[in-house]
Amino acid sequence: MATTKELRQRAKRSWADPEIKSRILLGQEKAREAKRLSGPSVSDRFWARVRKDATPEGCWLWQGNLNNKGYGSIRIKPKRAGGPTLVHRYAYELLVGPIPEGKELDHLCKNRHCVSPAHLEVVTRSENCSRGNSGHAWALHQRAKTHCPQGHPYDLLNTYFPPRGGRQCRICRRETIRRLRAYGHGFTTPRGDVVCHSEEEVFRAVGLLYVPPERRE
Repeated sequence: MATTKELRQRAKRSWADPEIKSRILLGQEKAREAKRLSGPSVSDRFWARVRKDATPEGCWLWQGNLNNKGYGSIRIKPKRAGGPTLVHRYAYELLVGPIPEGKELDHLCKNRHCVSPAHLEVVTRSENCSRGNSGHAWALHQRAKTHCPQGHPYDLLNTYFPPRGGRQCRICRRETIRRLRAYGHGFTTPRGDVVCHSEEEVFRAVGLLYVPPERRE
């Protein structure tokens, strides 16, 4: 009877064989696919995460995963066959029909995780962008700020208006210019993984206590 050590060595030799390795991976893929097919259908998983009475406007809100842009997503195909599918596109194709090539869906309700076909319209890319209000909303959000991220006020004396538009804090702008003149665009620590813009930052990055030059012995 083979010992545990011998069995491990056999397994290691088998895994090193490309043909055996490919067979193992194929078997694992088939097992995952069988498990997926034996579970709930895509349609069942989709409707289980849709809430139709969430808003007075009649939005069908997706209660599942949302991507970084706020759109709902669901996995239909295996991971090797592609990434997740956007749920509003899936809902439209399921209940209405295929989306024409080169076209996309615009949310008339402006609710990105709504999957109601009544709130979706097939449009071109340029039309969808022209209807969007995300840029306007972002501009209003920025204008409402009274202080910069460092806490300096956006008042008449401390606000710089670049020629290309926007606004900048004068105190932070002067500090950025000073750092660039003294240290260029930064340099890495001896570990090579942290970009620093001053001597003090280098000391802190490597875990040392910073002492100003005038106080050093």
